[in-house]
Amino acid sequence: MPFQVQGGFVAYCTQANIQHAAGGSNELIELTDREKTGRLDAVVLADAQAAAESWMDSYIQRRYQTSLASPPACVVTMAAEETVYLLRSWRGMASESDEAKHTNRTNWLEALVAGKVSPGTDPPPSASSSVTSEVLERDDDEDICRESLKGFW
Repeated sequence: MPFQVQGGFVAYCTQANIQHAAGGSNELIELTDREKTGRLDAVVLADAQAAAESWMDSYIQRRYQTSLASPPACVVTMAAEETVYLLRSWRGMASESDEAKHTNRTNWLEALVAGKVSPGTDPPPSASSSVTSEVLERDDDEDICRESLKGFW
C-alpha cells in the first residue's frame, strides 16, 4: 500500500483510512469543516494527521527508526484512529470512549517501547540510533541514596 509523503515524512495512513476511522465521509467533513463550507478541509486534516503521527513517533523512535517505511496494519489503524481522536478533541467532541481508546493506544505504544509487543512486521524495523546498550560506570565510593537522587524523579 503506497503512503503519501506529507510535510517531509511518510504518512502512516491514508485519507481513506482516516475516513473509515471517522465513520464515513460525512463524519470526516463535519470534523474538518471549520468554515462551514460543507467540504472537507484538507489543511485541518493534514494538521491532525501530522500531529497524531508525530505523537506516535515520539514513542516509536525510542525503540525503532521512524517514520516506519512500511507500517504494519496495527500502526495504520492506530494512526487513523488517533487522527480522528485529535479532530474530535479540537472540536470539543471527544467522548469518554474516545479518551479510553486514546489511553489504550498510549499503553500499546509504551508496551512497544518496552519490547512487550511487536510492531507486527517481519523483519522488525531497524533499531533507533538513540537507543544504546551502554552501561554507565560509577565510582565505587559514590553514595547512592534517596538524598543524592533528588531531582531525578
